[in-house]
Amino acid sequence: GNSGAEITCRLGEALNDNGREDHINDGPAGSVYTKNLRTAKTTLRYILNGNPKGETYHPTQTYFGFRYVSMTASEDVTIVNLKGQVVGADLDEYGTFECSDESVNQLYQNTRWSARGNFLSIPTDCPQRDERLGWTGDSQIFCQTGCYNMYSAAFYGKYIRDVMGAQ
Repeated sequence: GNSGAEITCRLGEALNDNGREDHINDGPAGSVYTKNLRTAKTTLRYILNGNPKGETYHPTQTYFGFRYVSMTASEDVTIVNLKGQVVGADLDEYGTFECSDESVNQLYQNTRWSARGNFLSIPTDCPQRDERLGWTGDSQIFCQTGCYNMYSAAFYGKYIRDVMGAQ
């Protein structure tokens, strides 16, 4: 793209279903639903430098929890590759579960991904909303499940030291 062209990415975990406000939609059908994010901006803006060989952007000072991305540009640009990257604590997973009921298997996979999305340097509450800070309520409910699925003793030990330091 040309120098100065701006790419804007809006991220969210759901899509507006039909655009009707009585269905709690905040935009047209198929667009990224952001009302549940409250004050979190979940917006990434990048201004191209116009390098004719192309350019790469990788944000390093933020992260987003999302399932969907809406991209717009201020003028025509060519996107060659777009990649989402999982960030989180590097914990070895050793618990697994699988059964004949696909909905139960999906529930288990959702639990694993929830842990991956919320185990950073501390257990966070919601990586997609304005609740990214650690909240001891969610952590104390989830820690037993987290310990079944992955080796998290060092992670929780560090977290408890952080809590004691904050007290």
